[in-house]
Amino acid sequence: MNILVTFDNNYLEPALNMLLSLKRYNDDLIIHIIYDNLSEQSLIKIKEFVNKYNIGELKLYYYGTSDKNLSTIRTNYITDSCYLRMYAPFIIEDVDKILYLDPDIICQGSLKEFYNIDLENKAMAACENMLREDVSFLRELMLEHLIMPLDAIYVNSGVLLIDTNKYKEYVSKTQLDNFLKDKSCFLDYHDQDAINYLFYNKIKIVDNNYNYQINAVDKGKEDLDKIIIHYSEATKPWKKDYPWPNKAIPYYKLLQYKGENDLLNDLIIFHKSCE
Repeated sequence: MNILVTFDNNYLEPALNMLLSLKRYNDDLIIHIIYDNLSEQSLIKIKEFVNKYNIGELKLYYYGTSDKNLSTIRTNYITDSCYLRMYAPFIIEDVDKILYLDPDIICQGSLKEFYNIDLENKAMAACENMLREDVSFLRELMLEHLIMPLDAIYVNSGVLLIDTNKYKEYVSKTQLDNFLKDKSCFLDYHDQDAINYLFYNKIKIVDNNYNYQINAVDKGKEDLDKIIIHYSEATKPWKKDYPWPNKAIPYYKLLQYKGENDLLNDLIIFHKSCE
C-alpha cells in the first residue's frame, strides 16, 4: 500500500505514532512523506523511527508552499502544510493510487479492503465529515459558503484514497495553483474546503469506519472499535488539556504498546483529575 503523510515539525511525534499504529495491522507499506517545514533533525528522527519499527519503504519529498502566495488564516494547529496533500498526484510519480492519512489518526485494523475498493471512476474515496449534534447546522453553512448543492456530501479530508490519474484528469497543477492563490483566504476549513469544492461530485463516499472523527461524537456515544480513529479538531489526546479520557483510550493503548508508560500514566492521572 502506498501511504501519504504530510506534516511539519509541530506534528512529528503524532505522525510517527500514527505510522506505528498503521504498521501493527498492515504490511508491505511504502510511506510517502511530503514536507515543507521539517528540520534536518526531524528528518533524521523519521528515518530512524521507520527503520527501528520496520514500518516500510520510506520516500521523502520536499515541496515548498512559500511561493504559492497562500493567504490562509492560520491557526495553532493548521498551517499551509495542510495543502501539500493536494499536490501529491503531481509530486509522486509512478503511483496510480495512494492513501492519505492525517497524523492525528490511530489505526486499529487492516486497511487492505479499503485500499482495494473500486473507486468507480471517481478521483478519490472519503468519509462524510462528522459533526456533533449541537453544531449539525454547520453542514448547510459549509455547503452554502462553498456554493455547493445542498444535497452534496461534505467530506473530511483526513483520510483520502486517491486515484492519482483521475485526480489529474479533473484538476491540473496550474488550476490548483490558481485556485489556492485566489481562494485560500475564503477557505474556512483550508484544504478540506478546497477538496470539497473542486471534487464534491467526484468522490466515492465510504463508511466512517475508515475515518471516525471521535471528537465529533457526543460523550458517551463513542464507538472505540472503528478501524481508523481520527482526533480531528484542535483538541488532541496527547495534550493534557484533552477533555475526554474515554475517547483517548485508542491513543493510550498505542502508548502502552510503544512502551511510553511514563507519558501514559501522566495523561491518565491528569485526565482523571479533570472528570
